[in-house]
Amino acid sequence: MGKRGVFFKGISDVEGKTSADRGATSREIIIEALENIPPMLSDETQKEAMKIIHYTVNNVKMGKVVDDKEVKRLIKNMVEEIIANQDAMLNLIKIKSHDEYTFSHSVNVCMIAILIGVRYQLPIDSLEELAFGAMLQDLGKIMVPDEILFKLGRLNEKELEEIKKHPLYSQQILSENSRIGELPKKIAYQHHERWHGQGYPQRISGENIELLARITAIADVYDALTTDRPYRKKFLPYDAVRLIVSRADDEFYADAVRAFVESVSIYPLGSLVKLNTEEVGMVIKINRKAIVRPTIRILFNPSGNIMEEPINIDLIKDRERFVICAIDEEEVYQMHTDQTGEE
Repeated sequence: MGKRGVFFKGISDVEGKTSADRGATSREIIIEALENIPPMLSDETQKEAMKIIHYTVNNVKMGKVVDDKEVKRLIKNMVEEIIANQDAMLNLIKIKSHDEYTFSHSVNVCMIAILIGVRYQLPIDSLEELAFGAMLQDLGKIMVPDEILFKLGRLNEKELEEIKKHPLYSQQILSENSRIGELPKKIAYQHHERWHGQGYPQRISGENIELLARITAIADVYDALTTDRPYRKKFLPYDAVRLIVSRADDEFYADAVRAFVESVSIYPLGSLVKLNTEEVGMVIKINRKAIVRPTIRILFNPSGNIMEEPINIDLIKDRERFVICAIDEEEVYQMHTDQTGEE
């Protein structure tokens, strides 16, 4: 978990020196700020989640059934932690290689789906069903040939049709364990269906799609958009949220989109933003009554230099400042390099 005590006193070391005093780079400043936002899931639970999804996939590859007891134990812990830490940062797992994408994506989709479900006020048993299905929704991809799954170029029609079979494969794999209920299987089968009826595999629409699958669909798309892939650069969280909002009541169920935005906000915790003052800071608190006016920790002054003493600005109270755009980490690094010649 983050070191809360340091955060609101300024980013400083044990001798009381600020990051600017120590000649820290912009990269170090951003990393330090991120480390001091408490995460929704503990490192221990995240590691356990990755371990169990690896274990589950490997077992299925060897012809074994899904160990529902292990997954349910994990899910229970994840739901409890997320309910307890809703105002903490959505700490999505970063992948180191494309081979890890399937594993990290499964855990991330599960976390986001739980968060949406909590905001949607689902009861605990429904949250756990949602989490189970969201965690294993892509399990069927192990039956898709690697040369299709990891292809860098555009898929041809035949390859695309093979990819579109993975929801059916996921449902079939989950059905092999009689202890797994119908809802997780529906989530796995329907998470690529769309509200307007143009999804797959059945092209069903509206309320014919299970509610928990509608929620999982949003979580699935958000994580996919905000993750670097071999064939495209990741979206900024702000841009991913905007895209999903723009498709509410078309591709996505509007009430679930509303719960999603209330959960992650338009400027998610940990996002970097530029203000009208040309200052750059990190979102450290979401103001749910006015999501476009979060609390910002100013890290860089209008000249692009590191703040000697970072300050926290609540944009609800400070009406002179406002966010003009979200900004990418690399853009901040480049900005600071241009100013200082460092990095």
